[in-house]
Amino acid sequence: MKANLPTSLPRFLLTITGMVLLSACDPLFETTPQLCANAQSSGVGFSVSNMQVDVDADEYQLYLQDILAALQPADGVTLNAEETEAKNFIEGKIKEYMGYPLPEENAVFSANNPLDYLESIIATTSSNTAIGAFEQAKQQVARGIAADNDFCTYTNNNIIVTIEDNPDTTTVVESGQLFAEFALSYNPFSRIVQQSVVISDQSDGLTSAEKRSAAPYVGFFQAQPENFKAVGYTQPILRQALVQNSALT
Repeated sequence: MKANLPTSLPRFLLTITGMVLLSACDPLFETTPQLCANAQSSGVGFSVSNMQVDVDADEYQLYLQDILAALQPADGVTLNAEETEAKNFIEGKIKEYMGYPLPEENAVFSANNPLDYLESIIATTSSNTAIGAFEQAKQQVARGIAADNDFCTYTNNNIIVTIEDNPDTTTVVESGQLFAEFALSYNPFSRIVQQSVVISDQSDGLTSAEKRSAAPYVGFFQAQPENFKAVGYTQPILRQALVQNSALT
């Protein structure tokens, strides 16, 4: 049995193929990698009086918020001397390096450190605090995730934050100016979204692998693409922070 195909079918297929080829040759056409990399060299600079981040002021969740809450003993539980010493040591280091006040009533209300602050700006839902370059980057990656046909990578290491009134936000930061890199990517094969923030207090702190390894603040998370938010805080499946002083401790 032989099917009779319309005589116009070959011409139709040729027309569709020609349209695809013409689109790819169009100077306005962008592949997913090109789209995601738009404006990644744009300079970002802003000044702040401090790096205070208040819990519940927006969607952003502090790095160590849950950990500090979990350190508090349950009602009716009394820690022994060794447990109290360990708890005080951990809370003291977190307060020293991340600017988290000691918990009250088993809750953490704020933080004062560059990592939480910069990531809260990236994740903000407020038009009053949003940075245009960060908004554009997240929108581009969201479109790359929707296309789901190629790698999508955005990296901007041209970010400068000036701390006006409080240069020593924590003992880790030794200057009133910070230099940061914000990277966001999507891998269509592993179906993982990754975000990283590297913050240095040296103007050349991001120029080599050796200098980057000495950066006082590094933040990283992985998330599922269906949970990625172009505006707001993306709930991660893995989140890590590295904080170190000039002695790399």
